[in-house]
Amino acid sequence: MEFYGPIIRPGTDADSVFIEVTAGCTHNGCTFCNFYRDTPFYVAPFEQIEKDLREAKQAYPNAKKVWASGGKPFALSTEKLIALGKLISKYYPDAIVSTYARIDDIFQKTVEDLKAIHASGIDDVMIGIDSGDDAVLSFVNKGYIAKDIVTECQKLDEATFPYRMIYLGRLAGKGNLFKVLEKVHIYSIRFILTI
Repeated sequence: MEFYGPIIRPGTDADSVFIEVTAGCTHNGCTFCNFYRDTPFYVAPFEQIEKDLREAKQAYPNAKKVWASGGKPFALSTEKLIALGKLISKYYPDAIVSTYARIDDIFQKTVEDLKAIHASGIDDVMIGIDSGDDAVLSFVNKGYIAKDIVTECQKLDEATFPYRMIYLGRLAGKGNLFKVLEKVHIYSIRFILTI
């Protein structure tokens, strides 16, 4: 197994098989995050991903969860994400496949793209909305605003693509989580991690 960057994943995915898809983060500018400061963005070759899947299958043949590791796997193109979903499904057809996504990873993906990615075997994405408050998002250099969160999550809703959210409630007091949530389809959100 090869890992070029740190393995950062939600606690809910600690029991997953970790397969590195990317390392680092294309944004790498949030003021509160130092996970990828020293890790240039890197996309693992599919040959490496398949080699790691073969090794993982030998060690964990019946794994029920796979974490596509890296700060921004969902930044990959629709075509590459579809290929990735199919490749992981080849080795783990019954596993839930999850990964991180930033809201701006979804900007260039249509509802049809999202449906195709989900159908390929990627089951859900974990999105950092942090505070959901425009002033705070700007202050921490998140790179998008609350309206973007609502718009892109509504695309995920329309595509019936499940997602989870990371909400950093202490980032700036109470934030506006519920103002964001009332505009998206709360039933498609599997989990909200509050920190």
